[in-house]
Amino acid sequence: AATKGLAGVRVARRVAGGSEVPPSRHDADIHFAFLRSGEMTLRVEGHPAQSIAAGDAFVLPPGLHTGIEAPSDDLEILEITLPGEFATTVG
Repeated sequence: AATKGLAGVRVARRVAGGSEVPPSRHDADIHFAFLRSGEMTLRVEGHPAQSIAAGDAFVLPPGLHTGIEAPSDDLEILEITLPGEFATTVG
């Protein structure tokens, strides 16, 4: 509410017993992520898979399929988006 929808900030955590995040794409202008804890493999359409660990940051490009594989149990991601609300399509 403080940004009137200009920006969004959220913390995403792996749900105990959860699995991989299915591929999806978004239309946010900027989708920045910082791993607060844990590790995972990030897949981005057209790019090689990347191992990501606590302290690493990355940007998810709009319109490309992205997915998370092999998330650790303690995975916690800080996400910052512009705008605050955006569309995500799974699959």
